[in-house]
Amino acid sequence: MEGENLAQISVDTIRRLCGTTNYSTGRTYFRAGRVVSLKRDPTAATAVVQGANYKNHKVKVEYPASETPSISCTCSRHSLWSEPCKHIAAALFAVLEDVQKTDPQAMIEK
Repeated sequence: MEGENLAQISVDTIRRLCGTTNYSTGRTYFRAGRVVSLKRDPTAATAVVQGANYKNHKVKVEYPASETPSISCTCSRHSLWSEPCKHIAAALFAVLEDVQKTDPQAMIEK
């Protein structure tokens, strides 16, 4: 992901970053409409993702072009292990959808 911006994230990037299980669950969350808000610019995004028991989690992705991205989620899994979680995956799927709306050449797995 280094050297790119949010508009260049792909489904393969999400899979590599989040792992197979979190990728699949995050895609399910995204498709179910659990990303309740998204704000983004070329190098950063914030999202609110509805988790289990309707608890909302805030996801932040900062993606400066020349640095390693900084990704965080307020869920306990991310807080304990600092690994990308299903909420991060769902938020990144929402970024992909938003990019597709603004850039017709962008690809998203449906």
